[in-house]
Amino acid sequence: MLKILSNEEMRQLDNKTIHDIGIPGIVLMERAAQGCVNALMDYTDNRDFPLTYVFCGKGNNGGDGLAIARYLQEARYHVHIISTCEPDAYKGDAAINAEIVRNMKIPWSILENADDLSQLLPPQIIVDALYGTGFSGSLNELDAAIVAFINRSSAFVMSVDIPSGINGNLPVVAGDAVKADLTVTMAAAKKAHLFYPARFFVGELQITAIGIPGYELHHSRFPVNLIEEGDIFLPFREENAHKYNFGRLLIIAGSYGMAGAAIMAAKAASLIGGGMVHLAVPASIYEVAASQLMGEIVIPVDDHESGKFCQSSLNILRKEIEWADAILMGPGIGTEQETTDSMKELLAQIEKPVIIDADAIRAVPLSEQPNEQGRNRVLTPHYGEFSRVSGIDAKTIRDNPLDIAREFAMSSKMILNLKNAPSIVATPDGEVFVNSTGNAALAKAGSGDVLAGIMIGLLGQGMEMHQAAWYANYIHGYIADLYVAEHDEYSLTPEKQLSAIPLVIKKINAFE
Repeated sequence: MLKILSNEEMRQLDNKTIHDIGIPGIVLMERAAQGCVNALMDYTDNRDFPLTYVFCGKGNNGGDGLAIARYLQEARYHVHIISTCEPDAYKGDAAINAEIVRNMKIPWSILENADDLSQLLPPQIIVDALYGTGFSGSLNELDAAIVAFINRSSAFVMSVDIPSGINGNLPVVAGDAVKADLTVTMAAAKKAHLFYPARFFVGELQITAIGIPGYELHHSRFPVNLIEEGDIFLPFREENAHKYNFGRLLIIAGSYGMAGAAIMAAKAASLIGGGMVHLAVPASIYEVAASQLMGEIVIPVDDHESGKFCQSSLNILRKEIEWADAILMGPGIGTEQETTDSMKELLAQIEKPVIIDADAIRAVPLSEQPNEQGRNRVLTPHYGEFSRVSGIDAKTIRDNPLDIAREFAMSSKMILNLKNAPSIVATPDGEVFVNSTGNAALAKAGSGDVLAGIMIGLLGQGMEMHQAAWYANYIHGYIADLYVAEHDEYSLTPEKQLSAIPLVIKKINAFE
């Protein structure tokens, strides 16, 4: 897993590396420049001596830019440094690079006002090294004019560490910001790289090592993790295994008009490897559900011919819960008050692992005193559902989803799978896992039902609750990524998601 760091955590890590471990800052700056240049050269062609502007601010990000300018000139790029300060204004490691580029006589212009930008020739490449992760607030008038110049240009734009104008801690974009084609960040992703709207400005994200020891970078004091391909390993299946080795799984789902949600969840649980799937549905939709399922056992539950779960449903559901190893509750059950009240009563009695999804989220009694039983519960809301259940307004959630998800999981003692782009899984212990797969093809009714089914199918195979949650998000997003690579972002239906599960299993097994 890769780490996702705040601005403050990155500064702490830099300081520890320099002062405690003894790696000089100039070495880190040199490694950063090398990583940026290597990434840029993968995207651009130096054969035609491309005109390359390196815009440098006066801090260490500007120092990175000066070092990048040196390497690009050596690689036969036609480099022109443009700064917002005099060379003598640089301090520390950045001052060393300022002196070197002057000795190398690399062309260097100092911008004093925005009108100077009109005198520049159109470049083929722009390196944005105005501000780094320490930026906050808004750009001054001159920097805003530079950003506007960069964004109007047809040049390929690489931002160093983070696009200038964006606060690395937040997905909020307060004002003007560079729209990069490529962002190369140092050592670890930052919060703003991964969450919208800031993510729109990042372009392709690459992480480059700068010499910080791995044991420091991956220390548990940094609790936020980015899930990668190499983190996914499907459960091993013994040759002599039987169905009960992979879970007795109960799915409580469906209502009149929403039988499809229940069917898709049950199919997904089986396709991902769940051993024995029982699908409990209101008796009024039993025939619809049973006609679409073969290996899964459909349990008709008394509904007083209402088409929804109610108080009379609870006796059968309690018996099924006693049988099950794990429970998924919620896909397509509807929002009728009687159903919500019934699920709330049932939920209060469940001590086994339970995934609380979709409409069942309304049944979560957060007013009660949190307890350790919450560790056996995964709550799976999207931002709107989470706003209703937490009382936090949706804008506040969008502005700082990582910290809010982490604080909620720790205070509620529940595992939270906050669904968006990207999705987050936060645990009561304070760990956070950010998904790295998925795209807009999943923005379609029924996708969440497939995700929930995958999650309980993995849970039945012995995974821990939080692990089943982030595995499911990765696998579900990977389905969409593979589909879009071959087709488009429009036509991925939940049925096609189900059909793709065997292919994804084969691909994931190849990761190993």
